Amino acid sequence: MLSLDDFKVLDISDLQTYRDLKGEIPHSDYLFSTMFSWGGYMEYSHVAVGDNIVLLTRLDDWSCLRPPLGPWNEELMGEVIDLARKHGLYLSMTWPSAKERIEASFPDIEFEPLRDYYDYVYSSRDLADLPGKPYLKVRNQINKFRRNYRYEVEKVDHSNFDEVHDLIDEWCKMKDCEGDPSLKGEKMAVQISIDNMFDLNLSGLALRINDKLEAVSVFERMNDDMAVIHFEKAMPRYEGIYQAINNETARELVDKYTYINRESDMGVPGLRFAKEKYRPHRMLEVYFTKL
Repeated sequence: MLSLDDFKVLDISDLQTYRDLKGEIPHSDYLFSTMFSWGGYMEYSHVAVGDNIVLLTRLDDWSCLRPPLGPWNEELMGEVIDLARKHGLYLSMTWPSAKERIEASFPDIEFEPLRDYYDYVYSSRDLADLPGKPYLKVRNQINKFRRNYRYEVEKVDHSNFDEVHDLIDEWCKMKDCEGDPSLKGEKMAVQISIDNMFDLNLSGLALRINDKLEAVSVFERMNDDMAVIHFEKAMPRYEGIYQAINNETARELVDKYTYINRESDMGVPGLRFAKEKYRPHRMLEVYFTKL
């Protein structure tokens, strides 16, 4: 039977275990790069059981278990449920196909939507071309940006890592990251991603204005049809720069992927408004229940 003592904190040495895992990656928060990068803010622990991985996450005094990644295993799912009940934990970040199987096998369990953590999935062609009236305002903002500023687009690599860190430091000073635990955690996650880009198979794109990096995006392949944008940071002193880095990243990805996942809004009203404005193709839903 599973025990909380079986779980160990995830680190970079576990990367191959996740690369060997069979089955879907149902949500951006199940990507190894996401968990590893955010490990300084939220603790991700795991245990491998046969062909499956069971995850336990902790943030301050809040803990939750997740359905096993890998092939459906009803017996293991029952052990996870028993462990959650024993310790009064949440079963969280449950994706739709897992939810349906759990409800069929354990009919006493009822889930609730975890809307703040739904992933936003867009047509990469729409984000690259910004077609029609729905994107008129965004096109106008980008056109104005391109008229006002001469900029260069470049890949993130060893030659500009230090400049990316400088950009994130400046962005955090402006946002007072030290006074906000979640922003402080996000700063750390971006820096870890940049420092481990090649091991994690991440890519990055940056905008340079007046010989200084002023915007950056970090992304990776999620599956054959979808890329995920992990981070997108820019200096707002340049009007339209966020729309520009969004569009340049989509243009970089459009010939490789049908869809772009821009992760969740975490319940932040301004972020939700910005993500909905770009007209998502669909959402990757997740659910939770207290056991």
